[in-house]
Parts: sequence; structure tokens; C-alpha cells
Amino acid sequence: MRQCGLLIGLSLLAASIISAALRGRELSSSTDELPDLSAIDAYVQSEVDRLRVPGLALGIVKHDQVIHLQGFGVTGSGSGAVTAQTPFIIGSLSKSFTALAVMQLVEAGKIDVDLPVRRYLPWFQLADEDASARITTQQLLNHTSGLPTLLSSKYAASDDASDDALERRVRSYRTEPLGCPVGARYEYSGANYAVLGALVESVSGSTFEVYLRDHVFRPLRMGNSFASWTEAQPANPARGHLYWFGYPCPTDLPFNRGSIAQGYILSSAEDMAHFLIAQLNGGRYETGRVLSSSGIDAMHRGTVTTGTGDTTYGMGWKTGSIGGIAAIWHEGSVFTYHAHMAILPEGAWGIVMLKNVYSGLDEVRLNRIFEGVIRMLSGRDPPPAAPNWALRIAYLVLFALVLLQFLGMVRTVALVGRWRRLTATRPTRTFLLARTGGSALLNAVWGLAVIGGIPALFGMPLFATVRRVPDFGYVLLGSAILALVWSGARTLLVWFAIRQPRDKSPSRTSNK
Repeated sequence: MRQCGLLIGLSLLAASIISAALRGRELSSSTDELPDLSAIDAYVQSEVDRLRVPGLALGIVKHDQVIHLQGFGVTGSGSGAVTAQTPFIIGSLSKSFTALAVMQLVEAGKIDVDLPVRRYLPWFQLADEDASARITTQQLLNHTSGLPTLLSSKYAASDDASDDALERRVRSYRTEPLGCPVGARYEYSGANYAVLGALVESVSGSTFEVYLRDHVFRPLRMGNSFASWTEAQPANPARGHLYWFGYPCPTDLPFNRGSIAQGYILSSAEDMAHFLIAQLNGGRYETGRVLSSSGIDAMHRGTVTTGTGDTTYGMGWKTGSIGGIAAIWHEGSVFTYHAHMAILPEGAWGIVMLKNVYSGLDEVRLNRIFEGVIRMLSGRDPPPAAPNWALRIAYLVLFALVLLQFLGMVRTVALVGRWRRLTATRPTRTFLLARTGGSALLNAVWGLAVIGGIPALFGMPLFATVRRVPDFGYVLLGSAILALVWSGARTLLVWFAIRQPRDKSPSRTSNK
């Protein structure tokens, strides 16, 4: 019996040694498969420095493990360092959370995506009554409802912080026309997801903020994620920035509570890593589950073409490629924040990148940082640094325009002074009015074109547009106002000049 026990003990010891050796081999193999994370950090840091990004947070996951978390820069001017726990506004990455909430209610049997949204939101109304009654939840999820892109832009600078801001936003659509017939084509519009946010509130019986906290953030252990700016303050969220001629400036703008479901959720790199793990593992992170595996697959499955390359859109996710690598992804931006997340099916990677700065004019270069990380994870070199010649040329044209405007004003003042000094040789009144009338008209047209044309072009109020690209916006707005003022001032100057009587005496004529 004693010998038997000894043999059993030796067998167990041998088994444990073999098991440990195998685990070591697996760990070694897993480690060998990992990319050079220090090289990725060095690349990101170089791009952060080159593009003057004030703060950036990076998260990388593989299968069900968080592989890497890293912060770069600061949360705001003179503030603390960015960490993996720093919350950022994640822009349109919020749409995947809203879609997840809808799908949870679908799996609970409370929503049928193929039925008209009015079945659950009876007061939903657009200018077209027939369209209002036909739009389905599925069409809202994949942006085929017909709601136009500019409808979202119209409310981009809203400062409505009321408790019912989301419902008030959607109710305001009652006078809005469609951009195209219901179901006709894909047209990306945040307004679709505002309606979905109101749908979640109506069906669940709780506010959108509370629903996300209880049914998404808590199960996925996302302790630094919020659907409320006020609730996020103790976590020290990153402060947003806008570029002024290439240099980031801290910019505090109102929190757009009515746009929460489409673009104003706050989250950290660490929390988003948990979210990506759930996307890679059938809706589960550790012991928490937020959706079935089939539900996750349905969200990722692109059902409509976007018209951009090979990209299709599903439910808060795009399917296509980034830098030539197959990906399921989404980007997001609001005035002062920029974000990306992606799943790489080959290798089961998940990547999130959050920045506390944005530039619509320089978005391509900001996007390149994320593309570079994806390529490095796939064993490729990052893309070459994108040149900013287009931006430099745009600045040059802007400054040239202002300079020409200033030189034109100086020249007019000089001519008017000269005309006032002349007597017999002074041009006739008809000549002076003809000479200056065209210029005054040109100034007036330019001023009105900027003030009226910018909102028409971008579909949002003038100052909202200006704040989106403040360096160009404020200079152009200043130029427009100056042009309008100068149009009237120039006319008055010429009028006073020509009111002086012409002296036709021979002595004055001989001394011309």
C-alpha cells in the first residue's frame, strides 16, 4: 500500500512537471507571436510629437486578453498624464453601444428590428407622414432610413443639457424632410442613432444613460465609462483641443447631451479594451455577458454598401479594410476629440485609440496613426508619414486672401486722398462711382457668401461651423465682416471725395 501511494505521488509530480512545461511552452509560443509592443509605442510617440497631439490612449487586446495599454501626453494643457483609465469622448464609437443596447432589447423579445420604429416610439414624426410610419429599426441601425447627414450636423453644437435632451432632439425632427426615400440607399447620419437612443429609453423605461450603465458598463467592468459628463468628472476626463494653425489649444465646448446616443459617450482605453474583448468573444468579458454570440455576429455583418471602397455597414460597425488589412471597425469624432476602434479577424486582435484633439482639415494624418498600429500588429511597416502640403497650401491661400483684402483697403484710402487733393484733373463723379461701385459690390458679395454660404455648405449654424475649424473659420468670418463694413465705408469715402467742388480756374489747371 505504501509503495502504491509512493507511485501515485511520483506520477502526480511527473504530471505536474509535464503540465508546467507545456504551459511554459504555450506561454513562450504566445509571447513569440506578439508584435514588438515597444516599437509600436515608439511609433505612436513619434506621431504624437509630429502632429502635436496633446493626449492619446492606446489599448490592444488579443482573443480574451488585454495585451497592452499605454497613455501618451497629457489630459489637458498643464494637466496630468494620460493613462489607460482616462475617459475621452469617443464620438461615433458611441453608435456601437447604442446598437448593442437595441440588440439586447431584441434578444429580450421587446423589439423586432423589421417592424416600424413607431411601433415602439408612437410619437416619432418627420415632415413626411408616410415615411414616418414606414421607417424600421433595422433601417435606422444601418443608415438606410432616409434621414440626411445634414440633419445631424444641424444640432452638432447644441448645448441642451436638460434631462430629456435626447427625446427633445428626436421630437424636433417632426418638421424635417428626408434626404432620400426610405430604404433607397445608405446615407450616414447620426440622427438615426438619436432616434435609436430614444427607442431604448421608451422600450426599457429608463434613461439612456442609466440603461447603458446597468446593462453594458457594469457587466463589462467598464468603471471609467459614462453617458454623462457630470458623472465623468471625478474620473478626470481628458480635456478637448482644437488646432489653431497646427498648434492644439484647449477648448471647452458644451456637452451635447441630445447627441449622447450617436457620439458623446465617454470611455477609457482600458474600458474599451473590455468592450473589444466582448466583441471578439461572443458578447462575453470574463463572467459578464452583454449579448449572444449570434447577436454579436449580426452586429458585425455588413448589410449595406457605403459607397467607399469595399466598406459595408452593419449595426454600429463598418466592415472592410484598413491599410489593406481586413477589419471590422468604426471611427468617431466630435469637435475636440477623435477615436478609432477595430477588430482584426485574422489574429483576433482588437485595437482602440483615443485622442483629445480633432481637426477636420487634418483628419487624414490623424487617422494614419491608427492605421500604422494596425499594420504593425499584422507584421507590416507603418505607412509613410502623410504630407501636409494640402493644408499648407490652404493656409497660404487664406493668408494671401487676407493680405489682398488689406492691400485693397490701403490702396483705396490712398486713391481717395489723391482724388481729394486734385481739383481740375479730378476724375468725374461718374467715373469715380463706376470705379468704386464694382469693388464695393464685390466686398458685399464676399461677405454675404461667407456668412450665408458656410452654414448652407456644412448644414450647421455659422458659429458651430466656425468652431469646428477655428483657425480658418474665424479668419474667414473676420474677413467677411470686414468686407461688409468696408463695402459701406469705401462708398462713403468716395462720396465725400467727390462732394468737393471741382475748381476749373486756369491757374489750377496749369498747375495740375
